[in-house]
Formats: sequence, structure tokens, C-alpha cells
Amino acid sequence: MVATVKSRILCPIILLLSLCLAPAAATGTGSGSSADAARCNNGQQAASNRRQDATTETVNVDAACMLQLVSEGLSGAVGSAGKRVLSQDEQESLKKKTHEGPAAVNLGKAGTYAILSKAGISTVPTSAITGNMGVSPIASTAITGFSLVADSTNTFATSTQVTGSVYGPDYASPTPSDLTVTIGDMEIAYTDAAGRHTPNFLNLGSGNLGGKTLAPGLYKFGSSVIIPTDCTIEGSLLSGETDTWIFQMSGDLIMAANKQVTLARGAKASNIVWQVAGYVEVEAGAHMEGILLVKTAAHFRTGSSLTGRILAQTAVTLQSEVQDFVSNHPPPFALLRPSSSHGHGQWQHEGPAAVNLGKAGTYTILSKTGISTVPTSAITGNMGVSPIASTAITGFSLVADSTNTFATSTQVTGSVYGPDYASPTPSDLTVTIGDMEIAYTDAAGRHTPNFLNLGSGNLGGKTLAPGLYKFGSSVIIPADCTIEGSLLSGETDTWIFQMSGDLIMAANKQVTLARGAKASNIVWQVAGYVEVEAGAHMEGILLVKTAAHFRTGSSLTGRILAQTAVTIQSST
Repeated sequence: MVATVKSRILCPIILLLSLCLAPAAATGTGSGSSADAARCNNGQQAASNRRQDATTETVNVDAACMLQLVSEGLSGAVGSAGKRVLSQDEQESLKKKTHEGPAAVNLGKAGTYAILSKAGISTVPTSAITGNMGVSPIASTAITGFSLVADSTNTFATSTQVTGSVYGPDYASPTPSDLTVTIGDMEIAYTDAAGRHTPNFLNLGSGNLGGKTLAPGLYKFGSSVIIPTDCTIEGSLLSGETDTWIFQMSGDLIMAANKQVTLARGAKASNIVWQVAGYVEVEAGAHMEGILLVKTAAHFRTGSSLTGRILAQTAVTLQSEVQDFVSNHPPPFALLRPSSSHGHGQWQHEGPAAVNLGKAGTYTILSKTGISTVPTSAITGNMGVSPIASTAITGFSLVADSTNTFATSTQVTGSVYGPDYASPTPSDLTVTIGDMEIAYTDAAGRHTPNFLNLGSGNLGGKTLAPGLYKFGSSVIIPADCTIEGSLLSGETDTWIFQMSGDLIMAANKQVTLARGAKASNIVWQVAGYVEVEAGAHMEGILLVKTAAHFRTGSSLTGRILAQTAVTIQSST
């Protein structure tokens, strides 16, 4: 059975019944008046006999009866049937009296943007966006995939994919100061929406809105919210166009592929706010309605769509989107309708093209200048050094194989190779080291990042979607973070993290994988060194220009491919 939330019906009915005159006033000679009066009397009796909780019960009084009750109860001209006829002013007054839902959230200048982000907007072309886009404080270079062309005034840019203007803080005045105000307004709006008290609905459906019809009101969820099947946002009978909705959630908002949020009885997307403390994921072919105030990121997959706005405090990623504006008092309102040259709703792998490791991909640890351990470590896979001799592999108590082409160690489940072993090992290692260097250059040379200087290089506490991340600094992980795949293609999604400095992970912190993400699809390209402190756990392939240090009790699921030395202290 489809669940229905209709708490808003009772209050207007009680209000309208309270406006009614005595039943005798309903008598007259007009056609159908006796039947109307009888229905209304029955409705009045039902209302007087049933004092119900507004969140669980409704009183069934039909629309004709409600209209009669209103016309009899308000002052105005008297019709031929003895009923009062509502003037236009009285009708407007009634609408104001019966508006339902929380006070509207004031978006300020953020309400003039279809897409607004603090950390970047990326698309897989071709998109068609009607309306303004902007980023700040990150530079306009974080708007990728749109082939931006600066206007002659240099206050904004244009794109063949955008019918509207595109703004960044590196454009000419007054754009930077305007964006500062706009981003501030977005943050204020988020805080306002998140801070509303006394919800009408608490943890409705345990966060599952599939199949529900949602009345105006304040909804609060102490969890993520999922929409696995179609749902409806429905206005009240007389005031649907002015009714309001706020959905507060402490987690993420995830909408399944090919599902729909539809509007009914006058409900408007401009009056619907989704306050999301986590991220938003709208899967392929799905359609969403409303204003997305998002603390982190928003991802719209191929063929998905939104009538609303995306106001995100980190990044926005789109896949072949189409976005149009509709009116919204007075600034424009966005209709986001992605389309795909690959076919509607067809799922695609997400993230950059994989880095080809060549023969380096057959090694767990590879170094040009040495590998040392403070026993006892536990390594699963092959290790190798070149051009430095195998004597630079220390602490492993190596034992040469009878063929002298490799060595073994009680700490290594695999083989250990050096250039001073018998043929073909030296030539194989030359190729392998060359492949490692090529892979590093490839990873470092990728352009058009999806995320630029995310968190100013601090990944602590973040959930990292597939994509190319570029940092003009070192990267630190002072708190746990998560690398999370997309809903349908997580196992094939890819990540590249480029950094011009070091990668430093604090003691006892964790990089964890979620939603199918695999360490083999994650590359950390580090121009400096890697430092993984005691007890910490890292995931992914480390392509390191200099050294990698793993401290006591630390661990890695992945590979260490370093162009100088690798040091390990009782690591796994």
C-alpha cells in the first residue's frame, strides 16, 4: 500500500467549518443546494464528533462542501442560492490564512544561482544549463568541462553549454565581492534550514520516502534519507502554491535510478528545501524537485534531472546535464535535466581513466634506492629495487633462490628482486622501473580536475567521490576519511589524487572504502614524500617522487612505488 501523509488536511477543514453559519443559511432554490447542504452538515457533524491527532487522521469533506462552507462563512455578495460569493480579496485572504508549512528559507543572493559551489562544478560534456553558475572562494578554473570564455568586461564568463553567466572570484570587480556575499547567504540559508525546531514529522519511514505522499511541513531525520521508489510532494487543497516544505537530515540524500519526485496540488519546487548534512546522490534517470542546500557535495548522474537549485558547500558533479530556469519571485529558478549521448539512464564508470602501471603493477613495493624494515613486517606480494643493488633491501633476512633470479623472506609472501640477481631479473627490473616512472608522469600530468584544493589539502572527515583531485600543496589526513564509489559503478570507479607536496597521515587514523571502491583503482601521486604514522591505515597505489615511510603498526592495502627509499616499521 502506498503510504500517505496528510496531516495538513484537517486544519483547513476545521478552520473552514468554524467559519460556517447555521445550516439554515445553506437553504435556497439553486440547483444541488439541498444535496450540498446535506453533505456539509454531515461534514460538520463528522468534524464535531472526531477530535483527531492531525498527524494521523483526516476528515473527509469534499471540495464542493468546503467551497460552500467558505462561501457561507465569509462576508461578501449573496448569490441566488442564498450563499455568499467570495470576492477576489476574500479568496486571497483565505489563501493567506490557510498557507501551510514552515516559514520560507531566505536564500538571499544565492537565490540568483542555479548552481553554486565553494569547491568546484564539473560536467561530462555536453551539458545545457540555463541560468547562472558560480564558485567561490575557489577560482573559476574549478569549473571544468564547460569550455568557459571570459566576457570582454572580465566580470563573468560564458559557455556554449550555459544560457546564463558563470562567475568566479578571480574575475574583475564587482564579481569577487558579490560572490563573497552570495556564498555567505548560502551558508546562512543552510544554517537557518538546519536550525528549524519542532518538526511536524520526525524520522518518517525511518528515512525511506519511497512511495510516500508528503504534506507541507518540517521533516527531521537523524539519518540519511533514501528515495528508492517514486514519491509525491503534495500541497494542501486551497493553498498548495504557497505551502512550504523543509527536509532536514543529518546524513546523505540518495535517490535511486529512474525514480521520480513529483509535485501535486499546486506544490512548487521553489517552496521545497532539502537541508543535507552529507552529500546528495541523484542516480541515473531519476528526477528530483526542490532547493538542495548541501553541506558537502552533490552528484547528478547521467539522465537524472532536477527542478530546483544546487547550493553546495563542496563540489557539484554533473554528467551531460541540461538545466533551464523557471520563474521564482523574482530571481530565476533552475530546471536541471541531464541527458546523455550514451542513451537515457545508461550507467557509466566514474572518475578519470585508469593509470597504467605496466610491469610495476606486479610489485607491492618498488624502489630505486632501497627498502628497509624494522622487523617484523608482513608483506603480501613482490618487492624489488633497481638500479640500487639488493643489498639496499635491509631487515628482511633475504635468502637467495637456487636459481639466483630472486630471493625470499619469512616476512614476504612473494618474491624479492634486485638488479644484481641472475638474468632475466636485471633487464626485467629496468623495464619495471621505467613503467613506474611513466605511470608517475601520467598521473601527475592529468588535467581538468574535478576537485581543486579540496579542503585546502585537509582530507580529514571527508567522503571522497570518484574523480581527479588536484592540490597545489601537501595533503594531510588528520582524521578518518572515506573513499566512496558511486551507487551503481563503485567497483569500477577511479580516483587520482595529485599533490605538489607531501602526503601525511596522522597516527591511528583510517582511510576506509565504501560502496564498492577498490584500492586498486585509487592512485596517490605525491611529488614529495609519504608519511603514514603509527597505527594508521591507508588505501591505494602510492606513486611517490621521493620516499615513503610507514611507521610502527601502520598498514596499507595497495602498492608503494617510490623513486627513492621505502622504510617500514613492523608494517603490513
